[in-house]
Amino acid sequence: GALDAWLVDSLKENNFQGEVDKIFSHAAIIGQSASLLGGLVGAYIGVVSLRLPLGFAAVVSLLTLAVVYFFMREGKKVRI
Repeated sequence: GALDAWLVDSLKENNFQGEVDKIFSHAAIIGQSASLLGGLVGAYIGVVSLRLPLGFAAVVSLLTLAVVYFFMREGKKVRI
């Protein structure tokens, strides 16, 4: 999708010489592992209260938003 295209364009812009397929495969592994871990943690927290997993997900989403806002920058180029 759009995120993949952004990644490929950024890598080309920075003269990346490695294999892009490895980046996508590592991203898929990390994403699936995070989903598994999130499901297990959510189930464990859900045993205590069914409201807690939603609050936990909201907190993690806000932390992710903060990290992306402060650390994920795209270079600005002037095109003529």
